[in-house]
Amino acid sequence: MFKKGSKFMDDLARMAGGTAGLFNSFRKEIQEDVKERVDMMVDRLDLVPRQDLEKLEKRVAKLEEKTGVAKKPAATKAAPKKTTTKKKTATKKTTAKKSTAKK
Repeated sequence: MFKKGSKFMDDLARMAGGTAGLFNSFRKEIQEDVKERVDMMVDRLDLVPRQDLEKLEKRVAKLEEKTGVAKKPAATKAAPKKTTTKKKTATKKTTAKKSTAKK
């Protein structure tokens, strides 16, 4: 059907390579945009980077050792309280309104 070294096949291969390169550049742009937006959200929420938190934890551990303060055990989650649901019966209060008209 196609001859070896056909111009059509070469063009098709070039086109496919160009398309792959185009999608790769789109992917990079999208990744950069998403990273930038996430960084902006982190700044707005005033979150602490994990590295800073780990450094602080190490520093606190060293200070606790130095001062002889016993490290408190990590807080455990309390079991959820059991709640009972009571069916509320709706009672209608009817009030008779008297209307008096003065003329």
